[in-house]
Amino acid sequence: MIELALTPNYEYDINLFQKEIKKYFGEKNVKLKKSSMSCDNGKIYLHLIFFPDEVILQTIEAIQKGAGHASKLMQKLTDTADKSKAKMSLTAYATPSKDDEKILSQKKLEAFYRKYGFKGSDNAFSRKPKLN
Repeated sequence: MIELALTPNYEYDINLFQKEIKKYFGEKNVKLKKSSMSCDNGKIYLHLIFFPDEVILQTIEAIQKGAGHASKLMQKLTDTADKSKAKMSLTAYATPSKDDEKILSQKKLEAFYRKYGFKGSDNAFSRKPKLN
């Protein structure tokens, strides 16, 4: 019996998405597995999970709070999602940092994601790509 490993058929350009994020973080700061990507450049940590129909933003954590790293990353992520035609989803939870400094409230965190085109409620948010 011959078994074939099936590669999922992605509804978006996963290669373009991964390439753009690797370029943003720098190749050495990215760990790419079969269906996930972890990135850490010392300023911000990102973990993505790739499904055939969407990209899940599992974790975004700014190491330096309030320095604009999360805003810059979200702009890059949404631009990349638009370019690669990827839907993105996330669950927004405001979690305390180790020093509890400059933490966003749940309300402010949800407003942050809405600013980048995410829609939703009860912590569940998604964003469809803007097609030009």
